[in-house]
Amino acid sequence: MTPELLETIGQPAFLLEPDQDGLPIYTGVNEAWLNGVKRPRHLTLGETAMTVFPGRFGKVAFEHHVSCLQHGVPQAYILTLPLGSALRSAQTHLRTIRNAQGRIVQIVGVSQDVTAQTLADEAQANTDTLTHELEDFVALAAHDLRTPMRHVTLLADMLRENFEDLGDGKLDLIDSLEQVAGKATELITDLLSHAQTTTNVRAPEAFSLNTICRDVFVMLDPFDHHDFQCDETWILADRATLLIALRNLIDNAFKHCGRDRVQMRIRAKAKDDTIEIIVQDNGKGFKDPAMAFLGGGGLRTDSGYGLLGVRRMIEARGGSISASHALDGVGSMIRFTLPGAVVPTLQNPKVPQSVLLGMRH
Repeated sequence: MTPELLETIGQPAFLLEPDQDGLPIYTGVNEAWLNGVKRPRHLTLGETAMTVFPGRFGKVAFEHHVSCLQHGVPQAYILTLPLGSALRSAQTHLRTIRNAQGRIVQIVGVSQDVTAQTLADEAQANTDTLTHELEDFVALAAHDLRTPMRHVTLLADMLRENFEDLGDGKLDLIDSLEQVAGKATELITDLLSHAQTTTNVRAPEAFSLNTICRDVFVMLDPFDHHDFQCDETWILADRATLLIALRNLIDNAFKHCGRDRVQMRIRAKAKDDTIEIIVQDNGKGFKDPAMAFLGGGGLRTDSGYGLLGVRRMIEARGGSISASHALDGVGSMIRFTLPGAVVPTLQNPKVPQSVLLGMRH
């Protein structure tokens, strides 16, 4: 494909080719791509993504480009980038072009702005949480009202026993009272049945924990002020919920860790019919109030509403969350579960170590 053909694509598009060192460099970009990135063409062509985009933004995009170039498989990824004056989420699809000898000579990338969809997913997750909480409240209220209604029916029976009908309509009132209590009991039973059967479960999807953590760090720490390690585990779960939870927990660690450079470790493992995510940092650890409300206590001013919101969201989906000091005594550890499973590793080519070493220079 020639750079001129990129202009026929209605979305932001770019062309990559391997340079003399085998690294993918931009050899063509269309006007839609330039308008989105707000970068001159002459400062883009001949450069890698690490030069075009700062910090983690460029590193993550570069890793995808290298992976596609070396493994030759189509790829699709979502990356939050500084486009213009704001952060935008872009989904990019990469396809390879081979020569007659079967060697990859070009990569064509087409991007689409999915910021609105990303925000909609988060809004839907928040709505699901509120819906679950409302259903829980209805179920609790209905359960608590069922016993008083039974007492009303019992009292009506007691009043009718040995009651002398004087023809003044009081017996009819007792009958009406019993009928109202019976109807109310039926309604409460229906509400309980509805609350027990209504669910708002999002369809699970398979994704890499490492990839989703990397996306979170791109959003929260674009210029590599902090470090993280993450398992290469692939999991099947509600991606939007996990993304929101990790983003809030990691952001909380950055704000309250008490260190200029935070080191974090994120792991996942199977636990019965759920997945357990462990988020650990090297900070000063939680104070008792934060640990208390995570365990089910009330909201305190020094506990942080973000963590309480995470707990509500996770519990609304049938999961659990707890906090403790790290096993080595340094920092904090948060464990939470969500419905899901650990799945066999999918096709997830890694960037060669030699290239990663080159990225550090």
